[in-house]
Parts: sequence; C-alpha cells; structure tokens
Amino acid sequence: MIISPFLSTYTIERLMDSVTKKGLDCTVVTYFERKAFIDGASNLKALKILIENNVTVLALKDLHSKVYVFDNKTCMIGSANFTKKALTQNHELLMNLTELKEVSPIIKYTDKLIDDIYGIGYWQITSEQIEAELKVKNAYVESEEVQTVLSYSWGADLNIGSSKQWDLNEVVLSVSVGGTHKLVSEFLIHAHPNDRNYNQLKDLISFRQAEGGRMAAVYYIESTFVIDLFNWREELEGLNYSASVKDRIQKYIIERSEGFGFEKPITFKFYILSLVEGLPHEPRPRTNNAGPRYYTLGDLVNGKEYV
Repeated sequence: MIISPFLSTYTIERLMDSVTKKGLDCTVVTYFERKAFIDGASNLKALKILIENNVTVLALKDLHSKVYVFDNKTCMIGSANFTKKALTQNHELLMNLTELKEVSPIIKYTDKLIDDIYGIGYWQITSEQIEAELKVKNAYVESEEVQTVLSYSWGADLNIGSSKQWDLNEVVLSVSVGGTHKLVSEFLIHAHPNDRNYNQLKDLISFRQAEGGRMAAVYYIESTFVIDLFNWREELEGLNYSASVKDRIQKYIIERSEGFGFEKPITFKFYILSLVEGLPHEPRPRTNNAGPRYYTLGDLVNGKEYV
C-alpha cells in the first residue's frame, strides 16, 4: 500500500520491478490534480505505468499523508512523497515501524481511508482519464483562463460540506429553478427575488430542473446576501467576500442577464453554495411543481428514481 500525493516515474518503475518479480498485490492512493501534472510535481506517465500493471490507483482530494505499508508487520510513515526528488534529494523524514503496536494503527488508518473512498463512489483512476489529462497538459497554453484550467482536481472528497459530516436525517430544502439550473451548478450561486423568501430555509438545498424536477446535487448554503441589481457592480464591490467568490457572483449575474434574465423586483437574494453530494441518479418527485419541497438527505442519496 502506497499513500502519496505525488508520484514520479523513477520510483514507480522501481516499484513495478519488485511488484512483478514477487507477484505482490499493490494499491496506491494519490492526488489527481491538474496543476500538479502541469507543474511537474506529479507524473501522469507514472500513473499510466501503474494501471498498465494492474495496480489499483485511487484518487483522493486534500491528501497529505505519506504512508508505505509493506505487510502487516512493517510500514514507513513520514514526510517523503513517492518521488525521486523526495527520496534522493530533499530533506525528508521517514520512520520505519516494525512493532505491532506501532504498525497496527497505521494499517487501520489505511484500511479505513480506502473504505471511506469506496464508500462515497467510484474514484479509481482509469487509462481514459490519464489520456484525457495528457491532452490537456500537452495543449496547455498560458492564458487569461489559466486559473480555471489549473483548478481542476478529481478524487474522493472526504471533507465535503465545509468539512461537516452530514446526518442522513438532515432536512434538505428542494426548490424549482428551471432555466437557471446550469448557472447554479457552474457557479455555485443561486438567486431569487427578495420578496419570495423560502419559509423554512435549511442548511442544505437542492434544485429541481425544468421538465420533471430532476435533482443533480445537494448543496450547503455557505451564506446569503441581498443586493439591488440596478447597482450590482457597486454593491458587489462592497461585499466582504474573496475575489474568487465575487468573480463567481459576477459571472452568474452576467450570464443570467444575457440568458434567463432577472424578474422584477430589482432586489434579489443571493446564496453562496458549496457541493455536499452529487446525485448521479437524479431523483425527482412523481409530480413536479414550482413550490418548495422538503426531503431528508437520506431520501436523496439512496439511489431511488422517485422521492
């Protein structure tokens, strides 16, 4: 078992020599982050070698652990990534553990980590994903959209919903958003006329699409604010949000103005969202309408078509 955010071909080729000669089972947990591939911190060719040798490779966001488990009696933990630079040049520390009382907690940690990743979806890296990322990397050109390109990261997110572990009995407000659904999912922003406030606003919210009311995800409401769209640029400038959040709000307003539009009155309530759970099965009510509905999180994530 190897848990390392970054990998290099140097180390992976040597690992494969040992794995193939000894017939070992091997699982790797790592980052799948575009910026790391473009910057050279991690290597797509290394991932390709692993997959071609039938090694299970799982992607995990926010990974920082470096753990090397050889068997149930020996492991190493420390600061070194599984790269040539980390293992031959950097000032790193790895501790070799051989006592059962030391090794056992590490094995429990790695086993739980893998179980947690499998528990929230399919996060095994495929050859197709690697080829797609290679094309992006090779075609990469410095541009105004560089930050959008580099921000791509794929993997199990065990810290969803502002690091909160949500109870399946948590109530989710479901609202119909019609033609603005694409904008909500793209910018993680929702807005409605301020005179139409939801009577029972919850921490979690989902959005029903037009033509059937399918729901694609559950979101956490980070915060809300009200602005007058007649002076939205000035009011947006005065809000206490980061530049990236303000950029999302601005793009949402512009694209909605050019497409779906804003209904009167001019004053709108905005919601800043973060993704809690994707709903690939897109649950929906048997009969859809424009009014609010309430479900539990468990209702929406249980895989059933109708709720």
